[in-house]
Amino acid sequence: MSVNLDNINDELKEFIEEEGRDIKFRRGDNLLPINFDCSPSISYDYLLVDSTRKYSFSNPEINKTTSIEFPGLSDSQIYFHHINKVCKSKFSGLEKDRFFERISPNQNLKEVANFIFSQRLTPEQTPFFIEIRLYTEELKAPRIFGFIGNLNIIYILCYDPFHEIYNKKGKI
Repeated sequence: MSVNLDNINDELKEFIEEEGRDIKFRRGDNLLPINFDCSPSISYDYLLVDSTRKYSFSNPEINKTTSIEFPGLSDSQIYFHHINKVCKSKFSGLEKDRFFERISPNQNLKEVANFIFSQRLTPEQTPFFIEIRLYTEELKAPRIFGFIGNLNIIYILCYDPFHEIYNKKGKI
């Protein structure tokens, strides 16, 4: 399916009827290309909130106020500050933002995705992953990871408070 932005409602209706389902990304989907002239939407359908998992949004670190760059704000408040900006931007503008980056998944990020999808993703099923840096002035600053599904929907996956999933070289 190619997306014609002039008839987006018709395209969505056709997609839903053809597939017999909603637009939520599912393992095995053929991904549509990212439209860099559109703003993304955010989905929490695959959010990791398992309190026993290291990279869960249930991690108490998310409520701490440790940033020098954003004094007095917790990681969760900083996260929503960035998400507000992401949703008001086009993808073309996000490519220049120091807090947002499309990344290739390393083994740690693949393991998180495999846990969330309850199955290993093959290379052709692997979407573009993104990293949201909560702040950049401090060593090992927290990160939020997600991926880009169809129709520019960013699915937020996990919170990495100690920068353990992914470093600048993508290797830990």
